[in-house]
Amino acid sequence: MIVEFVENYLSLLIDDKDSYNIELQEISENFSHINIYAKEDCIGLIVGKRGMLKNSLKTVINGCKIKNGKAYKINVIQKD
Repeated sequence: MIVEFVENYLSLLIDDKDSYNIELQEISENFSHINIYAKEDCIGLIVGKRGMLKNSLKTVINGCKIKNGKAYKINVIQKD
């Protein structure tokens, strides 16, 4: 559910789907990392000015913590 939401969110920001990919990394039962691998020119679109887009995405995703009790951390990583 979370990965699909992030994919839909990014598809609204970035036209080229080959510019990014998303990986969900389970750290523990109650914590996961959402790794977004993006090309250098797309990182600014994902993070936004002063990190505002990334923070808003984090806020919405953390709302899911109520439903499944799991916390998420979002990492934006430059893709080669």
